[in-house]
Amino acid sequence: MWCDFHDSLGYSPADTQTQATMTYDGRYKMVIYHHESDLGELFDLQTDPGEFVNLWHEPSLQSLKFQRMRSHIDAFMSTISLGEERVATY
Repeated sequence: MWCDFHDSLGYSPADTQTQATMTYDGRYKMVIYHHESDLGELFDLQTDPGEFVNLWHEPSLQSLKFQRMRSHIDAFMSTISLGEERVATY
Protein backbone atom coordinates (compact mmCIF):
# COMPACT_ATOMS: atom_id res chain seq x y z
CA MET A 1 0.00 0.00 0.00
CA TRP A 2 1.29 3.46 -0.88
CA CYS A 3 -0.19 6.92 -0.31
CA ASP A 4 0.89 10.53 -0.07
CA PHE A 5 -0.30 13.30 2.19
CA HIS A 6 0.47 16.93 2.81
CA ASP A 7 0.87 18.85 6.06
CA SER A 8 -1.03 16.33 8.15
CA LEU A 9 1.18 16.34 11.24
CA GLY A 10 -0.56 17.60 14.35
CA TYR A 11 2.88 18.43 15.66
CA SER A 12 6.00 18.95 13.63
CA PRO A 13 9.63 19.76 14.19
CA ALA A 14 9.60 21.04 10.59
CA ASP A 15 9.46 24.78 10.02
CA THR A 16 7.38 24.49 6.86
CA GLN A 17 4.44 22.46 5.63
CA THR A 18 5.27 18.79 5.28
CA GLN A 19 4.95 16.52 2.27
CA ALA A 20 5.08 12.80 2.99
CA THR A 21 4.59 9.36 1.50
CA MET A 22 3.62 6.23 3.40
CA THR A 23 4.02 2.54 2.58
CA TYR A 24 2.68 -0.47 4.43
CA ASP A 25 3.70 -4.04 3.61
CA GLY A 26 1.37 -5.92 5.96
CA ARG A 27 3.73 -5.57 8.92
CA TYR A 28 5.81 -2.41 8.69
CA LYS A 29 4.47 1.08 8.12
CA MET A 30 7.00 3.65 6.92
CA VAL A 31 6.41 7.38 6.51
CA ILE A 32 9.04 9.52 4.84
CA TYR A 33 8.73 13.29 5.18
CA HIS A 34 10.29 14.67 2.04
CA HIS A 35 12.55 17.73 2.11
CA GLU A 36 13.26 17.10 5.80
CA SER A 37 16.72 15.78 6.63
CA ASP A 38 15.84 13.03 9.08
CA LEU A 39 12.13 13.17 9.84
CA GLY A 40 10.42 9.83 9.41
CA GLU A 41 8.41 7.08 11.03
CA LEU A 42 8.82 3.32 11.05
CA PHE A 43 6.38 1.15 12.97
CA ASP A 44 6.15 -2.62 13.39
CA LEU A 45 2.39 -3.00 13.43
CA GLN A 46 2.67 -6.66 14.37
CA THR A 47 4.19 -5.80 17.76
CA ASP A 48 2.94 -2.19 18.05
CA PRO A 49 -0.48 -1.90 16.37
CA GLY A 50 -1.14 1.42 18.13
CA GLU A 51 1.98 3.02 16.59
CA PHE A 52 3.45 4.11 19.91
CA VAL A 53 7.11 3.19 19.26
CA ASN A 54 8.74 4.95 16.31
CA LEU A 55 11.68 2.77 15.20
CA TRP A 56 13.06 5.32 12.71
CA HIS A 57 16.18 6.13 14.76
CA GLU A 58 16.72 2.64 16.24
CA PRO A 59 20.40 1.79 15.46
CA SER A 60 19.84 -1.97 15.43
CA LEU A 61 17.15 -1.61 12.73
CA GLN A 62 19.05 0.51 10.18
CA SER A 63 19.31 -2.44 7.77
CA LEU A 64 15.53 -2.96 7.95
CA LYS A 65 15.00 0.79 7.53
CA PHE A 66 17.06 0.88 4.33
CA GLN A 67 15.33 -2.26 3.00
CA ARG A 68 11.95 -0.63 3.63
CA MET A 69 13.18 2.61 2.00
CA ARG A 70 14.06 0.63 -1.13
CA SER A 71 10.56 -0.88 -1.18
CA HIS A 72 9.15 2.59 -0.52
CA ILE A 73 10.90 3.99 -3.60
CA ASP A 74 9.82 1.01 -5.71
CA ALA A 75 6.20 1.51 -4.62
CA PHE A 76 6.38 5.18 -5.55
CA MET A 77 7.97 4.46 -8.93
CA SER A 78 5.23 1.93 -9.74
CA THR A 79 2.79 4.88 -9.83
CA ILE A 80 4.70 6.57 -12.66
CA SER A 81 4.38 5.65 -16.32
CA LEU A 82 7.36 3.94 -17.91
CA GLY A 83 6.87 6.21 -20.90
CA GLU A 84 6.98 5.25 -24.54
CA GLU A 85 8.40 1.92 -25.63
CA ARG A 86 12.03 2.16 -26.70
CA VAL A 87 12.44 1.68 -30.44
CA ALA A 88 16.21 2.01 -30.77
CA THR A 89 18.17 -1.14 -31.55
CA TYR A 90 21.76 -1.90 -30.69
